[in-house]
Amino acid sequence: MIVRYHMLLSLLTLLLFVSSPTVSWAKDAAIGSGAWWEGHYSKIYRTDECKGIKTALDEARAFDKLTAFTTAHSLLAWLYWQGPCFNKDISYAEHLLVHVAERGNFGAAIYLAQMYFLEQGEDAPLAKDWAQRVKYALPPRSPTNWRETIFAPLAEHFRQKDQVLSPHLEQAFAWHENIQRGDPNTLYEIAMNLLDDRTLPEAKIDACRWLYEAQRKGHAQARYRLARQLVFGEGVRPNLDSAILKLHKSVNQDQNIDAYILVSQLLVKGDIFERNIRFAYVALLRAQAVGGDVKAHMARLRPQLSARDIEYAEAYAKDGKRSLYFLKSSAQSAASRPAIYSICSSSS
Repeated sequence: MIVRYHMLLSLLTLLLFVSSPTVSWAKDAAIGSGAWWEGHYSKIYRTDECKGIKTALDEARAFDKLTAFTTAHSLLAWLYWQGPCFNKDISYAEHLLVHVAERGNFGAAIYLAQMYFLEQGEDAPLAKDWAQRVKYALPPRSPTNWRETIFAPLAEHFRQKDQVLSPHLEQAFAWHENIQRGDPNTLYEIAMNLLDDRTLPEAKIDACRWLYEAQRKGHAQARYRLARQLVFGEGVRPNLDSAILKLHKSVNQDQNIDAYILVSQLLVKGDIFERNIRFAYVALLRAQAVGGDVKAHMARLRPQLSARDIEYAEAYAKDGKRSLYFLKSSAQSAASRPAIYSICSSSS
């Protein structure tokens, strides 16, 4: 029994490993503090079966501290929901799961879909809604086989409890398995629909993941759009190092007009990238060379350039062997801190 339960804990950690951003608990500042965790530790049953639970939660908390994930919160929610080492408190488990699911934790979304199915029935709107959210919350690419590592273990867990896995979840997994094999245009369209969504708190985090996969498959506009999201932190943590790499490829390989314009604007402004007006003009000249309508942008920039600057920029822009490059501003470099957190982490 102990071995089987510890295998379940290992599975839960695996489910939440990929990308489960830290929660900002606006309604209760104490949540997540040391005292808050000690309060939950005090509720663990003093049995041989449960003596490893605190260690498992401590390891998850240590992992979360390094990565900005929410493995520990999700594991705690599972324990309150499924036991057997706490008094079951489905309402509290739901509270924790909703908060982390809304911040991009796909494992929590899966648990909520199953929870509402079991508690409210197959026709319950919440059971259907959360299974729908699972479709987009699951990262479109994973180093693991979803059916083997998530679907099958969950189904077996509930089978042993004489329960079935939500048919809505089954449909969500089937859709996901099919769609992730699709062309990058499909992935990009899903991402853009999520970016435009104003109803789901986690929509932009999900969009970031779909953009990432689309650009990985070679979608140039997805690469630019992901870079823009990471520059400005649109629903995710800003990540300038990753954004710069993607923008560099967007302008020097893809010759993306939108990317040229964005880079030019950032080089002029100087708060995110180091200010370089000549290179800002180079970006516009190259955008114009591939058909971009940038006359208005050029007209605004030219008064800030000397004749020598313009001559330099025109020569540079025509030289196909010379890359357009840009660096983080001094202020951004000074503020940068090493981090392990993944691309598409929650901004809250």
